[in-house]
Amino acid sequence: MGLENPCDFCPMIEAIKNKKVESIELKAADGRVYELISAPFPNPDGTIDKVAEIVIDRNDHVLYEERLRDSEKKFRHLFNQSPFSISLFDLKGNLIESNRKFVQELTEYVNIDYTGQNFIDIASHFQNSKQIVQLFSERLKLLRGGKELKPIEFYLITKGGRKIWL
Repeated sequence: MGLENPCDFCPMIEAIKNKKVESIELKAADGRVYELISAPFPNPDGTIDKVAEIVIDRNDHVLYEERLRDSEKKFRHLFNQSPFSISLFDLKGNLIESNRKFVQELTEYVNIDYTGQNFIDIASHFQNSKQIVQLFSERLKLLRGGKELKPIEFYLITKGGRKIWL
């Protein structure tokens, strides 16, 4: 690290003191990110005054994590601002996540959260619930069987008779 003396946060010192493997991630003078792993190296009499140290260049990993965060942020924006209703369900039919448009379309309100509820329970609020539940159940069976499905559009009919396309 280009220093004359050990750093205050040096994992070598901590490994000797605590008699266990210690590690730290830090940014070096060259701007790169490194992980330092220090493992105590015992003497024959059991005392510890040495360590084995591994230095791992983590710069590429850190850059990938930054790109992933940026990508996630863009996806989140597109997901939430989409003019289309989008929902994600698990293979049991439970709602994992939905965008604002989905919630607004389903409820005609903004602040109801259906997250965690089963699609059958959600669909039961609509006039054509039997057809929708049957369609959804068939698609779940195909997914559980490892089939890849294309997106579909379908509609729900509210109690008031309004048709909502999903």
